[in-house]
Amino acid sequence: MYLRRKVFTDSIMRDKISLLLLFVIFASTAYSQENTTSYAIGIEQIESGEYTKAIETLSSASSKAQGKELEKILASLAYAQMMCGDTGSALENYSKVLKTSKENTPVLLQRAAVYMQLGRTDDAIEDYNSIIAKEPRNTDALLMRAQAYLLKGETDKAKKELVAIIEFAPDKTNAKLGLAMLYQKEKMYDKATAMMDLLIEEEPSNASLYIARSDLLREQGFYELALMDVEKAIALEPSNADYYTLQSILYEKSGKRDAAAKSRRKAEHIRLQKQPHKQ
Repeated sequence: MYLRRKVFTDSIMRDKISLLLLFVIFASTAYSQENTTSYAIGIEQIESGEYTKAIETLSSASSKAQGKELEKILASLAYAQMMCGDTGSALENYSKVLKTSKENTPVLLQRAAVYMQLGRTDDAIEDYNSIIAKEPRNTDALLMRAQAYLLKGETDKAKKELVAIIEFAPDKTNAKLGLAMLYQKEKMYDKATAMMDLLIEEEPSNASLYIARSDLLREQGFYELALMDVEKAIALEPSNADYYTLQSILYEKSGKRDAAAKSRRKAEHIRLQKQPHKQ
């Protein structure tokens, strides 16, 4: 279940909910040269994965800012804090922005994402509802609200949401992926498999789809087929440590302990390589 949820959520978050949206929202306002420079440095640090440094840079800039300038800096600071796992501080800063900019959709989406990480699904749904009330076809909010419904066990609401998205946005991969995973949750394996096969046919270069189908196959006990899909995902994204971890689990299930150990070492090696970028 964790893997299923992570693939769905990661796929949505990679789609459009990004720091770039925050930048666009605030970019047209003129600010002091000093804070503009600090903000630009902070954004560069975030983009390079140096989240701790970005927090220091943006925290310093926020102490000298006010009004819309402060909102922009706090939103970016909260993003860096969220990426560092400091969800408490991220939530606090997103909420500060929303006190004076209540209908800021990108910030509402980001705060809802923090609520989801904290397991506060009702609070997340409240933020998604605020967005959907003024933007009924905001697929990012609709998709994440469907995810929240799934976490609450309200599968009928989630299914209704996903079907509606597919009707007005038939090319929306994430909605189809979510519906396939919902079929899987309900053990409607034929429907889930048919939809996953169609998605992969439409997007053969999407690694997350192979991971999702692998989970579907693993659940049915088809470990060798599941391994084949993980290998396809690794070929597309060879630096994703999570894929090697999954590969090791499937090797264990298949009785291939040496291969499992090798995959675990590969996953650990990748994570160690990435660790310095998050200092």
